[in-house]
Amino acid sequence: DILVDESTRLERTDRRRAGRFLVDAAMPSLWSLELDPGVPDARQAYALEQATGPVEGAGDAVALAMVLMGHYEEAWPGLDRWQQRVQTTSAPLDEHHWALPLARALIWTGRTTAARSVLERLAQAARTQKPSELPLILEVVAALEWRAGRWDYGHAAAAEGAELAAQMDQSLALTRCLAIRARFDAAMIRVGNEIATTAP
Repeated sequence: DILVDESTRLERTDRRRAGRFLVDAAMPSLWSLELDPGVPDARQAYALEQATGPVEGAGDAVALAMVLMGHYEEAWPGLDRWQQRVQTTSAPLDEHHWALPLARALIWTGRTTAARSVLERLAQAARTQKPSELPLILEVVAALEWRAGRWDYGHAAAAEGAELAAQMDQSLALTRCLAIRARFDAAMIRVGNEIATTAP
């Protein structure tokens, strides 16, 4: 609400900055699947970009909004530009890239190869530069492997994410990793050292 109020205040004098505030308001809402207010904020940021020139992240926010509303064909051009930028940056963990929501959006639209490429870059960067980011990245990796049918890999990612989140006292990441690990456990019958897998 503070960001949206500040955007309204700035809209007459600094539209690009106003749009940036709207992106910063929209992205966490969309990442949390809160379409209202996320979608209106994303659309307003994109409208400001159309009126004044580039607003960092506005295209990303509206692409994610389109995915969440099921408008995949409208989202794909924006997702392509977003992915290209994340893949070429030297700082994929920079919060302004919103790379983890991008990976999730690619998974939701069935673009698992692209999602895997983004996640590999993020995981590698997190392991060497910012380990605190790794638990949530591993949760999304697990979600990808669930979709891809690679359940052993997904279970391992979720288990590692849960362990790291517990060590770092990250309650949100721990909850998410435990939830997806439970999904794998429910789908995989473990007998001794052998695993019998049921249909997803």
